[in-house]
Amino acid sequence: MKTHEILNISEDAYELKVFHLYFKWCNVNSVDDRDFQSLIANSTMNRWFLENLIRIESEFAEDAAPYTGLDSREDISRLWLKHTMKMLLYYSKPLINVRHQRVIGE
Repeated sequence: MKTHEILNISEDAYELKVFHLYFKWCNVNSVDDRDFQSLIANSTMNRWFLENLIRIESEFAEDAAPYTGLDSREDISRLWLKHTMKMLLYYSKPLINVRHQRVIGE
């Protein structure tokens, strides 16, 4: 079962949730507006983010399994948020490499 099906929302609504999460992650990991724009537009960073999100969402799917099909849409949404907020604690190796290159180049 796909995550949007577990959440009982459309694919578009799910993509918007993921975008908002990525937006938050970029905001947390940027030092200024220019850095933020660079992160949000970086396809390598986005790919890294989505790969890690898939891992977290598999944990979410396991935890949500007992509630799937019940009228608990709000609770399942909170559970997804609880799991996916872990992404804000993750720091990517590509981001570390970019920051390291900036320091060396300056």
